[in-house]
Amino acid sequence: MGHWESSASKYQGIKSLIDQATAWERRSGATFGEDKTAIIHSTRKPRETDNGPFTVKWAQVVPKNAKTLGVVMDTQLRFKQHIVNAAPQGLEAAMALKRLTSISPATARQLFVATVSPVVDYASNRKQKQTPPLLGRDLPNKNLTKFDAINVGYALDNMFVDRDGNILVAAFPDSIKFFAANNDPYHKDTPTTALKLVERPDGAYGITKSIEDRLAEVLPGATTVLHDATTGRLFFSSKPPQEP
Repeated sequence: MGHWESSASKYQGIKSLIDQATAWERRSGATFGEDKTAIIHSTRKPRETDNGPFTVKWAQVVPKNAKTLGVVMDTQLRFKQHIVNAAPQGLEAAMALKRLTSISPATARQLFVATVSPVVDYASNRKQKQTPPLLGRDLPNKNLTKFDAINVGYALDNMFVDRDGNILVAAFPDSIKFFAANNDPYHKDTPTTALKLVERPDGAYGITKSIEDRLAEVLPGATTVLHDATTGRLFFSSKPPQEP
């Protein structure tokens, strides 16, 4: 990605970036697939856009739509193709909420934000990093103080910090099934994920899945996950299902 003063200089700048990338490929031993290469060339004035092809490893690549971080971009930045793709997914997620009955408006809104909004509003979510904060409790006055925020992307329950300072989180990869199970009189198990958050030297957190059961076949609907740093074992606990 780059910024140039004119359309002509932008065209030359893109060619320069391609040359730098292919030179790095030769030095590093990496391989670029020219058939998987996409280029977006946009300007403030559409008439100044030069849609001429670029050469990538002897193959001609014409600027067109390209998918970046889940967003389909086009040369005019109108996102028409992205809307066409996102609208049916958002409708499908919204219609799934209709199958849930006897839930409060607050719960319905929470479900909408967790399941529908990320599908139809993908780009802004990724740009703004809307994420639940981690909170610490000040014991003297019992106030909560925000001290960090980590973008996880899952509905979360309890957290546990092991002796190495790693954070283990009980999470739910499917929010709809989680709330549906809570409204079920027999409290069926829900898809469960154990996330491990490790602080990197730069202060950011790396997030990995320690274990995941998306079909709710093995793990309980976990509300707590503990990690024994000595043995490496994970312990889960949850509310047991009620007898029919």
